[in-house]
Amino acid sequence: MKQRMFIVKLCLLFVIFFMVKTYQGCQDPHDFEPPPDTMVSPPNMVPELVSPPNDTGIMYQQDGHGADTIWVLYIWDIIPQAQYYDLEICHGDTSFNNVDAYRCAANSQTVVMPEHGTGSFYWRVRAGSDYWTWYTDWSDVWRIRLAYPPF
Repeated sequence: MKQRMFIVKLCLLFVIFFMVKTYQGCQDPHDFEPPPDTMVSPPNMVPELVSPPNDTGIMYQQDGHGADTIWVLYIWDIIPQAQYYDLEICHGDTSFNNVDAYRCAANSQTVVMPEHGTGSFYWRVRAGSDYWTWYTDWSDVWRIRLAYPPF
């Protein structure tokens, strides 16, 4: 019994010693501040458009059922550390303020989009990242012209 009591007292002393040794007292409240903001400015680059080339004309026909859709492959260069891209397409308006303007988010440098109708379509791209404070500037605006073939 004495031996057991001795072991319990020894363990209790060990626990008290451990608590006293590890207790650091009151800490500086500034030790709990979050780290400085890690967001960085986006690179001083804009995506370079690749395809379809500027002022490309594409002729296509209706499928016989009244549908007039063509699938267009948009390609641009990669921006280092970009995680996603915004592709903006507008029918007939280079200011992209038209109600027909469409914005698509992509996580690669290629997007296949259906285009409807005929006329001039304008497109541009910008890059973004969760680690940047904002997006890159928009790329140059390129135009593609869609038309039906003459009968």
